[in-house]
Order: sequence, then structure tokens, then C-alpha cells
Amino acid sequence: MESMDTRTRVAARSRRCSDEQKKHAVRMVFALREELGSSSGTVVRVARQLGYGEESLRRWVAQAEVDTGSRGGGSTAGSRRSMSAAGGDAGDDEGERGCRLPDQGGP
Repeated sequence: MESMDTRTRVAARSRRCSDEQKKHAVRMVFALREELGSSSGTVVRVARQLGYGEESLRRWVAQAEVDTGSRGGGSTAGSRRSMSAAGGDAGDDEGERGCRLPDQGGP
């Protein structure tokens, strides 16, 4: 029989985070980096505190850094324009699957 912990973890992977939830988590990482004067361990700490996947939050932070110009790469807006021109759906990002919301204690 599958343990409750395993079932909860699998179900949590299929949830999606809103853009506002992602932005909040990214702001927390940036604020913690500013407070500590270091980026070491900040993503892991915030991800665990909020119950999100570490790699998902790491991708969101990296994309925010690109969008603000503090890191090289393609911006979110540019990516969405490219996807729209190609007929794709820029909102269907595979990285969103990693969002895990804290267990609400429900069934």
C-alpha cells in the first residue's frame, strides 16, 4: 500500500502556481539575498518555507533575473512574443508543474 506521504507528494506536483504566487516567492528570495548579503542557500530556504519545489523556484528566480537585466538570456516578454508568432501557447510552461502548495490537511 502506498504511504500518505507519497500520494500527497505526487498529487502536489500536478498543481499550478499563479503568477502572483511565483512573484511573491521570487521577491522573498531577492529580499533574503539582500538581507544576508549572499545568494547562497536562499532559494532552497524559501522553497522549503513556502512548500514549493526547489528547482521550480530556482527557474523562476533565474527568469526574473533575465527579465530585470541582471542575467543574460531571453526575457519572458520576448519569449511570449516569439511563441505567439509561432502559434504556440506561452502560458503552458512545463516549469509550472513543479509548484507544490503546502498541504492543507484535506483529503
